[in-house]
Amino acid sequence: MIWIKEYLHILQCPSCGGDLELKEYPKRNILNVDNIIDNSNNNEYKLLCKKCNKTYDIVEEIPILLKK
Repeated sequence: MIWIKEYLHILQCPSCGGDLELKEYPKRNILNVDNIIDNSNNNEYKLLCKKCNKTYDIVEEIPILLKK
Protein backbone atom coordinates (compact mmCIF):
# COMPACT_ATOMS: atom_id res chain seq x y z
CA MET A 1 0.00 0.00 0.00
CA ILE A 2 2.99 2.30 0.14
CA TRP A 3 2.61 3.47 -3.45
CA ILE A 4 -1.02 4.53 -2.90
CA LYS A 5 0.02 6.77 0.00
CA GLU A 6 2.43 8.59 -2.33
CA TYR A 7 -0.37 9.40 -4.81
CA LEU A 8 -3.22 10.30 -2.47
CA HIS A 9 -2.69 13.99 -3.23
CA ILE A 10 -3.78 13.45 -6.87
CA LEU A 11 -6.56 10.88 -6.35
CA GLN A 12 -10.13 12.18 -6.16
CA CYS A 13 -13.50 10.64 -5.42
CA PRO A 14 -15.20 9.91 -8.76
CA SER A 15 -18.60 10.77 -7.27
CA CYS A 16 -18.01 14.18 -5.72
CA GLY A 17 -14.37 15.11 -6.43
CA GLY A 18 -13.42 15.07 -2.76
CA ASP A 19 -10.06 14.09 -1.32
CA LEU A 20 -9.46 10.43 -0.51
CA GLU A 21 -7.74 8.94 2.50
CA LEU A 22 -6.40 5.45 3.04
CA LYS A 23 -8.22 3.61 5.83
CA GLU A 24 -7.46 0.28 7.42
CA TYR A 25 -10.35 -2.05 8.30
CA PRO A 26 -10.43 -5.51 9.91
CA LYS A 27 -10.81 -8.26 7.35
CA ARG A 28 -14.18 -9.96 7.11
CA ASN A 29 -14.62 -13.22 8.97
CA ILE A 30 -13.86 -15.56 6.11
CA LEU A 31 -12.06 -18.75 7.06
CA ASN A 32 -8.81 -18.80 5.15
CA VAL A 33 -6.10 -21.35 5.90
CA ASP A 34 -3.37 -18.95 4.76
CA ASN A 35 -4.52 -16.34 7.30
CA ILE A 36 -4.46 -18.90 10.09
CA ILE A 37 -0.91 -19.93 9.25
CA ASP A 38 0.39 -16.42 8.47
CA ASN A 39 -1.38 -14.02 10.78
CA SER A 40 0.79 -11.03 9.78
CA ASN A 41 -1.85 -9.06 7.83
CA ASN A 42 -5.27 -9.19 9.43
CA ASN A 43 -6.54 -5.97 7.88
CA GLU A 44 -7.66 -4.70 4.52
CA TYR A 45 -7.33 -1.21 3.11
CA LYS A 46 -9.93 0.96 1.41
CA LEU A 47 -10.04 4.51 0.15
CA LEU A 48 -12.53 6.75 1.96
CA CYS A 49 -13.80 10.04 0.55
CA LYS A 50 -13.45 12.81 3.13
CA LYS A 51 -16.37 14.73 1.57
CA CYS A 52 -19.13 12.18 0.81
CA ASN A 53 -17.86 9.23 2.93
CA LYS A 54 -18.04 6.71 0.08
CA THR A 55 -15.53 3.88 0.27
CA TYR A 56 -13.63 2.30 -2.60
CA ASP A 57 -12.06 -1.13 -2.50
CA ILE A 58 -8.43 -1.86 -3.18
CA VAL A 59 -7.94 -5.15 -5.01
CA GLU A 60 -4.41 -6.53 -5.28
CA GLU A 61 -3.04 -3.05 -4.51
CA ILE A 62 -5.15 -1.40 -7.26
CA PRO A 63 -7.76 1.14 -6.17
CA ILE A 64 -11.16 0.53 -7.81
CA LEU A 65 -12.45 4.05 -8.36
CA LEU A 66 -15.68 3.33 -10.22
CA LYS A 67 -18.99 5.08 -9.61
CA LYS A 68 -21.48 2.70 -8.08
